[in-house]
Amino acid sequence: MVRFFSNQRKVFCKSNLQTDQKKKPFEMKTTTSRRPLYVKYGELHFEIDGINCQLNVYQNVEFSKNRVTKTVCFSLLPT
Repeated sequence: MVRFFSNQRKVFCKSNLQTDQKKKPFEMKTTTSRRPLYVKYGELHFEIDGINCQLNVYQNVEFSKNRVTKTVCFSLLPT
């Protein structure tokens, strides 16, 4: 686990994952000229301080073809 922020107890929560059945590949912008293919794997739904929240979960198309990395997914946190 990469830790960019200090642990804050209020942001530890349980979430429900709703998988996306469409999984249409798209090119993800990066900080370089590289544009890897990703699919929207699903959405995480949870609540923090009484506020309903949602985060999209993405999966790299090439990683999904590899036995070792096929379960690797990530989510982008709002800034």
